[in-house]
Amino acid sequence: MKLGIVFDNDAVLNAFNIIKYLNKKKYDVYPIYVGEDNEWYEYLGETKKSGEILAENIKSINNVFKYIKNMDLVLPLVTNSGNLIGLLNILNISYVGASALSNLICNDKVYLAKILRDIGVNLIPGVFIKYINGVFYQVNFDYSLKEVTVLDIDGILDYPVWLRDHIINNQDELNVSLYEEKQKNTNIYLEKYLAAEKIKCAVFNNQVVSKQKIDDNIKAIALKVYHAINANNLIKVSFLKVDNKLYLDKIIVVPDFSDLEILEGFDISYSELLDMVLEKGKK
Repeated sequence: MKLGIVFDNDAVLNAFNIIKYLNKKKYDVYPIYVGEDNEWYEYLGETKKSGEILAENIKSINNVFKYIKNMDLVLPLVTNSGNLIGLLNILNISYVGASALSNLICNDKVYLAKILRDIGVNLIPGVFIKYINGVFYQVNFDYSLKEVTVLDIDGILDYPVWLRDHIINNQDELNVSLYEEKQKNTNIYLEKYLAAEKIKCAVFNNQVVSKQKIDDNIKAIALKVYHAINANNLIKVSFLKVDNKLYLDKIIVVPDFSDLEILEGFDISYSELLDMVLEKGKK
């Protein structure tokens, strides 16, 4: 069976770990690298260790549609994989991981917040911003929009705040961060930075595991999240714990083998778990 593994710079370790533990007798692996230029490439280099993707190890794919249609199964590992999953649905190609709906829910923080609020799960306090046609808008829970400037946003924030992977402490840093973020993402969520204990879980087949000690309450909340986003395969969920109150931190809806230690709680080998994950993707 031809298995296409589509990954970008953020998923190199994940892709290489998956290739390492893959049952090579069942799957012919086709690593597909999506560059920062959004071009697709065959990856021809080593997969034994993670690192920078070098130009000499990739070969441009001239006809992406033709190439991907040649796959029996595709494992999308790219950031915001919803668009790719939509394409695979149109082409009627089997894929592994969350549905297009799950991706949509998790990438829309307002919608996700409404769902989580309905099931009693706390989202980290913050401000939802959309960037549309050169204008910033604050998004309310009823999806109404209010035009705002950077100065307006600065006025309603409770610093420090967290954006994607870094902390913002003042208006100058906010200016720089918003300028960089709007280049790649029109949906922006500025979260209150919480100094908290982080709890990471993996959820698969209604089983919740963690390398940390977690109680039944955390397991129940993780399962609530799993079903609320319509997940149907391996996901990872992390929480922040502040004064015994849990806040949802992050949901990873692509099968994630980058942190292998957390997966040991399933009490099967990585290869066996991966095989089960891939079987769920077959039509």
